[in-house]
Amino acid sequence: MGIYRIGMAQTPAIATAERAGIRFALHEYEHDPAADSYGLEAAEKLGVDPARVFKTLVVSVGGALAVACVPVSAQLDLKALGNTMQVASKCGLGQTSSVAMLSILESFGDEILGRAQTA
Repeated sequence: MGIYRIGMAQTPAIATAERAGIRFALHEYEHDPAADSYGLEAAEKLGVDPARVFKTLVVSVGGALAVACVPVSAQLDLKALGNTMQVASKCGLGQTSSVAMLSILESFGDEILGRAQTA
């Protein structure tokens, strides 16, 4: 079973893993509120190569949800995600939902990415 400190907030992921009998270990560190990136901060403080630490992103594309895992040192390439959804999707919704996102990125990509980086 999982191991965590008494008094530590139990997340839904921890509870689910424990119910499923999945062995895991939590790696804790003191978070710096001034850190630019949670993932890069975690990798540094835990002494792990950032290329081995991933962030999971859920993106809504035209009403369809897509999940992407990318290294913490990288940014999600929305254009590549949209193109991949069109090619790899097994249903019509997945194939067409990315069309709107790709069109928006084509017209306003620089502005969107600029705002995302400053948020």
